[in-house]
This record gives sequence, C-alpha cells and structure tokens, in this order.
Amino acid sequence: MSRSRGAAGTAPVLGTLAALATLAALAALAGCSGEPPVISRVLAQPVFVRDLERNLTWARLGVFLVATDPDGQEDLSAFYVINDAAELFWKVESGAWVAATAEGESWIGSNTLAMPGTEPPPAGDYRVVLQDLGGETVEDTFTIAALEPPVDAAWPSAALEGDAITVTGLQEVTQAWIYAADGKLAATLPVAADTGRVTGLAAAVPGYGPGTTVWIYGYDRAKLRGLLVGPWRAP
Repeated sequence: MSRSRGAAGTAPVLGTLAALATLAALAALAGCSGEPPVISRVLAQPVFVRDLERNLTWARLGVFLVATDPDGQEDLSAFYVINDAAELFWKVESGAWVAATAEGESWIGSNTLAMPGTEPPPAGDYRVVLQDLGGETVEDTFTIAALEPPVDAAWPSAALEGDAITVTGLQEVTQAWIYAADGKLAATLPVAADTGRVTGLAAAVPGYGPGTTVWIYGYDRAKLRGLLVGPWRAP
C-alpha cells in the first residue's frame, strides 16, 4: 500500500513497512559500490499548516539531515523516515527534497511529511535511513511528541499587490513559498525582516500571475516549530 497527500505542494510517498521491506530486498539484490553515505545531524520539527480556503489546520513533520557521501552529493538518492511502532514510512527522493548549505554544512530534507486527511503523524521514535545510488545506507534516530495544532500560534498573514507581498506576524525566519498554476513549487523567497516585504515577483518567479498561489512559512525558533499558512492568490 502507498498513499500520498498534498498540502501546499506534493507530499512524499507514505506507505507501510511491508512495502519498505520489499524495497530493501530489491536494493540488496541490486548490489552496491563505493562507500556508504554519512548523516552528521538530524533536525526534526513539527510544521503546523493552516489552510485559509478550507478552514482547516493540521500538523505534519519537517525532517532535515546534514548528509554527505564520499562519492559526491549527487550519489545520494533517497531517505526514509520510519516509525516502526506505527508500521509506516515516508520516502523522500533526491528530486523532491530541499537542498541547502548553511554554515558550511550540506542539508537535505522536507517539510511535507504528512498523513492522509488532517491526521497528525504519530508521536514516538523514528528512524531516518539515508540511501545512495549504490544501495549503501546509514541510519539515525529522533523522537517527537504528540503533534496537536497550537492554539497560541501567531500565524503570519500576507497581502498581495502587483508583484509584491507584504507579510505581517513575522517569525525568526519567514519565507514566501510560491506555487505555479500546476501546483508545483516555483520559488522559495525570503521575506525581508526589516520591511516584511518580497518584491519583484514577476522577475523572480517564471509565470507569476493569475493561477499562482502563495503560502507563508515562518519558523518559531522559541517553540521549535514551523507555521505554514495560505493560500493567497496572485492578482
């Protein structure tokens, strides 16, 4: 069984451990070469989503790894986030994850690990398994508490005018996630902390205009959580 779900974009694959066992067996049969990848750090955080059009709020997971491979970053192929007790996993392939470099470290990850509907990911212990193209793997762990949408959240808000966005309720890190008319992520743009604005969208985002949607993401560093709210529709 496999299921997928979108919330401001396309979610990674969610499936049962039986399906994961089959994938592992196929990888073993395929053989491997080179050295295994390396996970230096794992950062897992709740991301609370508020859909203004559907009047719904739910929780999902954001998981990011400091990940390297002796054979080069291009050799990294996928990572799995696994909850053995709940018998489920997410698979995030290299083409679907976010890659960034911060303070000299190479991070990969996703903010879109979601269950079907508005059910939150279960609390408990998780494993992260990073795989390279040769089938070599490395593993790390993390634990999360129960994810219940916060009642105290100061959700960001946005106003769109022309090719500019003005955001109120800024967090320590605030970004505008811009989605094209086909639902694919077109750009992730920082919101200026001093002005609360993003300008020049027509030049920065190919095809920006009617049909484009904007979600605002804020990272609440004090409470170690992400807040994602939207959509707003481009004029």
